[in-house]
Amino acid sequence: MRADYAAHYDALELEPGASPAEVKKAYFRLVRQYTPEKDPEHFKRIRQAYEALKDGGPPPETSAFPEPEEPLLREAVQQALEEARRGDYEEASRIYQSALKLRPDEPYLLLHLAEAQKTAGHPQKAAKTAARLTEFYPESKEAHTLTALATYDRGWYKKSLPMFRRAFELGERDLAFLTDYASAAMDNAEREETGRISREILKNEAWTKDNIEYAIEAYCHLGHCVRTREDALSLLDSYGNFLTKYRRFPHDTPHLLTPLVGMYSMRPDFMEDFEVYRKADAVLLKIDAMAPEDKMVRLLRYRVATSAIHEEKRIRNSAWVGLAEMTFNAVLMGDSHKDEAEMTRFGTLDAQLCLMKEPDDFRADVSFIRENYPLLYDKQRDFIERALSDNRDALWEQLKRQFFKLEYKYEGGHFLELYPEERPMRIRGVRIHDGERPFVRDGKKIGRNAPCPCGSGKKFKRCCMGKGIYD
Repeated sequence: MRADYAAHYDALELEPGASPAEVKKAYFRLVRQYTPEKDPEHFKRIRQAYEALKDGGPPPETSAFPEPEEPLLREAVQQALEEARRGDYEEASRIYQSALKLRPDEPYLLLHLAEAQKTAGHPQKAAKTAARLTEFYPESKEAHTLTALATYDRGWYKKSLPMFRRAFELGERDLAFLTDYASAAMDNAEREETGRISREILKNEAWTKDNIEYAIEAYCHLGHCVRTREDALSLLDSYGNFLTKYRRFPHDTPHLLTPLVGMYSMRPDFMEDFEVYRKADAVLLKIDAMAPEDKMVRLLRYRVATSAIHEEKRIRNSAWVGLAEMTFNAVLMGDSHKDEAEMTRFGTLDAQLCLMKEPDDFRADVSFIRENYPLLYDKQRDFIERALSDNRDALWEQLKRQFFKLEYKYEGGHFLELYPEERPMRIRGVRIHDGERPFVRDGKKIGRNAPCPCGSGKKFKRCCMGKGIYD
């Protein structure tokens, strides 16, 4: 193993060959221990080691450019490697630059200088050095690869894309390179090229816990490249099979969701297609099994389900759409926003009453909802079962009471718009008597604490009040 990479593993207190996940864990542990304020030099070495190892171990030992034979150059190379081993890439870069004064076109020195500059955090210098190498050796895969990566790291996305293409033409197929190539194509809105390179990544089937993140990244890029219904179905089938095969590998849940989030953000209308929704929900169920109780998974499941139900033509009563939206909003919101929770409750009652008002349609829809939209059915199971039971009338009255307690605050529900006859009669200031004419009091109203007119000697409220004799 090259000495500089051995130093990287030492800096992170890891054994050679540690996985990217182990590198990440060690990095976050050490940067909390050696902060920039307490130990800036140690922090710098940790940071450089992480940048070098986060995408995998060292590159192959073989190189297209042999080490120079001249004693002075060989000595300079050893000194530079020693500085790199200690984590001082600035000094290593200076030594390589001094050696290049003796042999300006020495490819080994140019390549290692560019690598040292890139690791030291100078991608612009690294890109220029690698560009010099491509001028001397235009057919060098290593030179074009390093030029592309350094240029992309510098933030020159448009400029880096032709360099990625050239390195790819020369045979570069490293997974980290291909991932950055796909990202560069995405940044330049080259969707077709992004998809082609992402599929090139997925040709590799020897996925392990050390490189599987590249596969997920490729699916993320493909999610943003979806343009047709067939693209969506193909991606969901492939990604679902991938998750089934590698479900035991540790994953970051938000990363697993990114392919679907990308597809949903680019073409949310595809989720209105029942077949696309069905496959998307199956994939989300697999992710949910890998990371149970993750709120982000539930959020996306509810959103895609609502999109599908909104355009569902096989449901008789459209109130199911409103019930789905209110149900999923209530679950996601919890008890954190009281006012919004109350408004969501009103919307739920409004939809439930609309459904119960058409019992024949409701019964016909329930079996369809249970089979095709189990997420909604499970959340409304109690309401559905009670609405289909012998106690349906009691549920109807209960929901109406709750509805009218809130209706004065949230006017505009569909229930009263569709069924205005259900609005209770409200007459203020006049009491109806005999169902025909207004009640008119003959004399002065008797006070609660006044003597009862019957002559009992008791207070009115203790005697005849409320019996309809004097009031």
